[in-house]
Amino acid sequence: MLKQKLISIINAIKKLPKITLVGVPVLLGLLIIGIVALWPQTITYSYQQAACTEQLTVAPGLFKSKDSSDYQLKPGKIIEIAGVKLASRELCVTATATPQPGDHAVSWSLGGLPGKKVTIKTAPHPVASVAKLNNPVPVSRPLELSLNVPDDVFQYHLQATDKTVVCENQSRALRCDISQLQLKQGTAYEMVVSRYFKDQKVSTLAKKQVETLSATTVVGSSIKPNGVVYDKPKSMQIDFDKPIVSAKTELVKIDGDSRKVVPSTLTTEGAVSRVEWPDDLDRSASYELAVKDVVARDGSSLLDPYTVPFKVSGGPKVSNVSVGSSQVPLGATIVVTFDQPLSDKQDIAKGVSVTGGLTVAGRQGDRLLISTANVPRCGDVAIALSDELQSKYDVTGGSVWKFAARMSCKTVETIGYSAKGRAITAYTLGNGPTKVVYTGAIHGNEVSTKALMMKWIDELDVNSKNIPADKSVVVVPTINPDGVASGTRTNGNNVDLNRNFGTADWKKDITTVTNAPFPGGGGSAAMSEPETKAMATFIGRLQPRLVLSYHSIGGLLVANQAGVSSAYARTYTNLSGYANTTGSDSTFEYAISGTADDYYAERLGVPSIVIELGSHSYHQFERNQKAMWAMLN
Repeated sequence: MLKQKLISIINAIKKLPKITLVGVPVLLGLLIIGIVALWPQTITYSYQQAACTEQLTVAPGLFKSKDSSDYQLKPGKIIEIAGVKLASRELCVTATATPQPGDHAVSWSLGGLPGKKVTIKTAPHPVASVAKLNNPVPVSRPLELSLNVPDDVFQYHLQATDKTVVCENQSRALRCDISQLQLKQGTAYEMVVSRYFKDQKVSTLAKKQVETLSATTVVGSSIKPNGVVYDKPKSMQIDFDKPIVSAKTELVKIDGDSRKVVPSTLTTEGAVSRVEWPDDLDRSASYELAVKDVVARDGSSLLDPYTVPFKVSGGPKVSNVSVGSSQVPLGATIVVTFDQPLSDKQDIAKGVSVTGGLTVAGRQGDRLLISTANVPRCGDVAIALSDELQSKYDVTGGSVWKFAARMSCKTVETIGYSAKGRAITAYTLGNGPTKVVYTGAIHGNEVSTKALMMKWIDELDVNSKNIPADKSVVVVPTINPDGVASGTRTNGNNVDLNRNFGTADWKKDITTVTNAPFPGGGGSAAMSEPETKAMATFIGRLQPRLVLSYHSIGGLLVANQAGVSSAYARTYTNLSGYANTTGSDSTFEYAISGTADDYYAERLGVPSIVIELGSHSYHQFERNQKAMWAMLN
């Protein structure tokens, strides 16, 4: 139809007068421009701010876009003179609503007249790749998602918890500043990526559980937190669990509330950072290294700044001494341990002095060895260190230390062996000719008596000066070591030792403390057991002024009525509160024969007292202490 109209117009022109033909070219040009302006066109919309096609439009200000509320046509590349828009060289389309894929019709109209038809071919929406959400993401590094085509039309949001960040369009990529979401490292979150047009949500591109990267951690440092530095370091190595891109460190010296920054430099290679400083650190000073603003290669960081507080040592300081201030064993080597190795170049005599017969035996690493070989029993000794003592690193200062002690006042003697070969030991304290003997655990299940004897030995050793000059104290803590080891009343031969002594009333077949028959409980013969023989021989040799035999659990005492035993029994009961049943036939509710204390009286004429503690397990030292001392007067 349009072709026929053009032919008609040309034929009409041919019939015009010649003068009229002068304006024909002008009219024809205008006609062609008008035809082009009204010729149907197609514009491809590709999600850039404006999609344009070349078209010359005269007086573009008179044209309007119509027939669509989703797209709008506008002239582009305007030609104007003196502010008057004469023509445009492009026809452009912009979206006024969410662009939808497919063909859309828009009219380009002069005034209100019917206009040219423009078809908008809208491409499918850009595709955003969200594959990165399948792997852990950093919380401090922007999350970048790629687009298959450039997109200047839509906006993209990233949401997690109750926070949302608007991603930045960068041609064919989205850059989402995930740090604004304030997520924790090593945590799972539901993340949503959404497409928006003019602040209106268009679609959800992804909605899934996403893990954030685990935090970077420090796995070690050459100087340990709260450690003490003994050498003269010029650097500290920090080891991370991941390769590091960057970090910041600060080394400060701490003096009370004062913090002074120490110049230092940081280098990083892989998962290792090294902090270096040019000068020696001050001795006997406190420092702190802070590691912060760490960025790992994968984008993770430290949860919190990592700090390494540490101290720089002075000279060697004593950290331990192998003996106490009393009861130092005779002949023992006293080991003084320091907080750091000693110099093997220094003359040790310049920093160590000893008295009382001690001698410096040498040094081994962080230990100083002091010999007591020439110190007498009960001798007083002393060790003094000066500030001149040097460490392995030639560091001095702060080493002053003094130690005083007394050697053990006891001598130790094995007086025999048990049925199973265990030693029976006697301890002697004091130097007087008159002996007082204390014994325990003749029955192996009466362990409170052994504990009491050990407490008594310690008491005597610490307070040996209180032992009367004319007395010696002898303690046999365990007469029946086999019974103590097995927790039984009898010895290793199943004999009750306190029924085995050779008294006038010795019996082979006895009864137990519950009056049950105990055939052979008194031994195959009087004095058949090695423990019995050892004690009889020992007491016979010493001929003590008094023997105190401890048992449990009667809570009473009874003298064997030989010599001074009854008088001492009265003193003991007054100081201890135990009942004194001396002379009573009803002290025990079971038959007794062949006892040690009767043997001491009958065969040796030695006074003794049986003290029954009130507990099988507790030593009751506090209750007996005064009475035990009184037996020495």
